[in-house]
Amino acid sequence: MASTEGLVPITRSFLARYYDKYECVPLHDDVQRLSAELREGSKVLMDEAEPTP
Repeated sequence: MASTEGLVPITRSFLARYYDKYECVPLHDDVQRLSAELREGSKVLMDEAEPTP
């Protein structure tokens, strides 16, 4: 079994300190558009796919 020595619990407080120190880079504007295109493409494929027994 792997050792857990040196690990810290990931608590809300720990995450807050981490993200205060290392700011999250904002997502590119295209992410929302590309996500919508992928969802629509998936929906089309599912609508056109033959059901399997």
